[in-house]
Amino acid sequence: MSATAEPGPALLELDGVSAGYDGWDVLRDVSLAVRPGEIVGILGHNGAGKTTLLRLLAGLLRPTRGQVRLRGRDITRWHTPRRVHAGIALVPQGRALFAELPVQRNVLLGAFRRARNEAAAAWARLSADEPMLAARADTPVGRLSGGQQQIVANARGLASAPDILMVDEPSLGLSGVAVSQLAGFLQRLREAGQTTILVEQNVGLAARTCDRFIFLRGGSVIGTYAADELPREKLWSLF
Repeated sequence: MSATAEPGPALLELDGVSAGYDGWDVLRDVSLAVRPGEIVGILGHNGAGKTTLLRLLAGLLRPTRGQVRLRGRDITRWHTPRRVHAGIALVPQGRALFAELPVQRNVLLGAFRRARNEAAAAWARLSADEPMLAARADTPVGRLSGGQQQIVANARGLASAPDILMVDEPSLGLSGVAVSQLAGFLQRLREAGQTTILVEQNVGLAARTCDRFIFLRGGSVIGTYAADELPREKLWSLF
């Protein structure tokens, strides 16, 4: 497969990165770039290394080889809090919310690096964009539907005002209506110029929202394509 060129300055770059667990590499010699303002879809079968890639970028996993750069600066050995301060946020698979805490508290946990007035302004902005947040501000998250919980998780990721938002399998377990709402959220991110990395098994959702696709197989990049190069049926063929 031939990969498309990646013109323009990169916000985030991986150069020959390998990483894994217990001495076994899940990612193998991965090189890729993410440019400002684009939504990049990371696609591949289960076990391809997609979640491992996001864990690596979040600083939850150290590479065995290679380099990670943010705005040209080597961040390979930076720990997670430093990466959050630098502008990288992760919405993890399964959402990882605190079920007993109310919606507002869960969202504001994402703003721990910001001053109190900035966190308050972030909540005001996010709850204006997503009226459900304001309506259920004092409701324990555990009482919400799966789609509503995903909205809370997304808002928590955005509360830190990240330069790069990474979202791992957000459609997992959601109804068709909730997936459509999620697509609207991702499209609004693109309109706002929010750089986003999306790991997703739902090809239809990815096709509706991503500017570019990076395909992983066996922990390696097998192709990088612009969205307009790939009709939806070809997306399926690359899995």
